[in-house]
Amino acid sequence: MIERGSVVEVKSDTVVVEMARAEACDHCRCCIAIGDGKMHLEAKALPGLEPGDRVAVEVPINRLRAVFLIFVLPLGAVLLGALLGKTLSDAFFPDGGYANLMAIGFALVFVLATFAGITVYERKTGAKGSQPYVIRREPGSTKEENVPEETEE
Repeated sequence: MIERGSVVEVKSDTVVVEMARAEACDHCRCCIAIGDGKMHLEAKALPGLEPGDRVAVEVPINRLRAVFLIFVLPLGAVLLGALLGKTLSDAFFPDGGYANLMAIGFALVFVLATFAGITVYERKTGAKGSQPYVIRREPGSTKEENVPEETEE
């Protein structure tokens, strides 16, 4: 996904880009909301960028990984938790009085543990290979002479 914005800060090998908040930003968490419909995104920089430069930023999206982490893994955790809760209920309470309660409880514990695990995993490995990067300086930048030719994508 390509986003456009203005460089507001230059760091050693990255830049902070301010951009308008898009509808896709609701669930991404790649950017930091700063109010007034604006977002800040840290991206790998091109050489020679300065504050005020207008840039295009590529935000890599791995849809299959996202679907797995958001839907498949939690659904599997709910099913496994419910099955384990039902099995343990049958083993410890043969009269079946607590079967549904234990199935729901275990399913809830398993799905919460899964989301906690996903959060820890994303914090440790999420940035690898998925960090946004500047692909070009846009027309209207502070350095017009360095604007590459516009290419169709």
